[in-house]
Amino acid sequence: MIAYLSRFDLEEIEMLIAQHKYFILHAPRQTGKTSCMLALMKHLNAKGMTCLYVNVESAQAFRENIKEALTAILSEIASRARSFLNTNYLEDIWYGASEGHLVIFDQRKRKSWKEKIFMRRESINDCEIRVWGV
Repeated sequence: MIAYLSRFDLEEIEMLIAQHKYFILHAPRQTGKTSCMLALMKHLNAKGMTCLYVNVESAQAFRENIKEALTAILSEIASRARSFLNTNYLEDIWYGASEGHLVIFDQRKRKSWKEKIFMRRESINDCEIRVWGV
C-alpha cells in the first residue's frame, strides 16, 4: 500500500489549513489525488479536526438546473458526513431549514462581469436559497 500522506508536505498542508488558506492538489488522472485527500481527511479527523472529502461531480449533470445541482451537492455532503463522520447532523439541519445561501465563483473568461455578478432566489423543498454569483 502506498503511503499517501508522504506524497506531499503534510506540515505545510496543516499550516495552510490552520491559517484558513486554500491549497490545490494538482496531478494527472489516476495518480492517487482522491486517495491522498481521503488519507488527509482521516489524518485530520484523527487529530480532532472535522474534515470531510466531498466529490461534487454529480452536480455537473444539472448545470442549467440550480435546484437539482444543489440537491445533488447537499445529498453528497450529507452522505459523506454520515459515512465518514458518523453523523446525521447535516441532514437534520438542512431538512429543517427555511433558507440558505449558495455562493458561486465563476472564473470563466468568456462571461462578462454583468453575467457573473447576480443574486437570485430559488426554492428547494419549501426552503428558500439565495444564489449569489461573484
